[in-house]
Amino acid sequence: MSLIKPQDLYLAQATDPSFQLLDVRAPIEVERGAMPYSFFEPILNNEERHQVGLCYKEKGQEAAITLGYALTAPHMPKRIESWRKTCQAAPTAIACWRGGLRSKLAAEFIASLNVPRVEGGYKALRNYVMTQLETTLGHKDFLILTGLTGSGKTKLLREPRFDHSQTLGILDLEAEANHRGSAFGKQGLQPSQATFENSLATKLLLSPYKHILLEDESRSIGRVWIPEILLEKMCEAPVIILDVALEERVQNIFTEYVLEPTQQQGLEVTRQNLESNILRLYQRLGWEKVKACVDSLDQAQESEWLEASAHSFWIAILLTEYYDPVYKKAFGKYQRPIQFSGNFRECLDYIQALAL
Repeated sequence: MSLIKPQDLYLAQATDPSFQLLDVRAPIEVERGAMPYSFFEPILNNEERHQVGLCYKEKGQEAAITLGYALTAPHMPKRIESWRKTCQAAPTAIACWRGGLRSKLAAEFIASLNVPRVEGGYKALRNYVMTQLETTLGHKDFLILTGLTGSGKTKLLREPRFDHSQTLGILDLEAEANHRGSAFGKQGLQPSQATFENSLATKLLLSPYKHILLEDESRSIGRVWIPEILLEKMCEAPVIILDVALEERVQNIFTEYVLEPTQQQGLEVTRQNLESNILRLYQRLGWEKVKACVDSLDQAQESEWLEASAHSFWIAILLTEYYDPVYKKAFGKYQRPIQFSGNFRECLDYIQALAL
């Protein structure tokens, strides 16, 4: 039964992007921190892990192992078959928390496939990518896409024609955080801080590109925050400014925060979420403007909810009275060189030329 060191695993992934990790930790452990490019198929579920842990504390390792076998026996054939299918699909390594008993047992169950175990497990993988982050960043040149809220930065960053660039990599921080990076940006369950950091560090480590394009972000994106060393690099990088008229920004915000959510969740849920997010801004906007925005929502609901014109009043208030001052203050903190400035089409053409 072979072992693979973290640095060799990432070398294998850099050589073969299909190389994957079979993580056999319990779901509760994965929620606290996970590595990208992983399949999560536990050897013990949360309840089984809890019972085995108690037994280990009270009666020692041998009794805990015996209990583990007893608890998992009815489910083990199905779990083993799942591991086999995963490992047969692509080159794979197996990991648990510290590369100990659980990954050893999983490897033994599928011994005929000769799948290596990660030496030191998840803990060693996380330690490796995070300690390598500073070195990795030293080999990268960043370019930051910035602009006022609603300019369409995320849309531009995710332009499909950049997917096969030979010279420019894209790091989508909002996608990694599962959040749009604003008071209205919640999209669902966000990753844990450790998972967020692991993904950023791993993707930078494995990226073959020297030049990386990122969207301008503040320290926090929802409830996760950008590692300080990465944020410092971003704050020193040259910028591309996406300069878009207010009317177009209002339309973009309407599409992202009204039209698309309404199509996905319905009017009532969307309406409630919007009002809740607006009310949270009372300390910045004051109750008078917050009330005007909420009243405008009421009017939109009673008229043409799916028309941008019905929402332009409250969206314009939020943009000009809240988001624009916040952005301008943050942008003014750093003396970053401006590499290019233009509207959406001009910035798209400029970045495409860089990506060739």
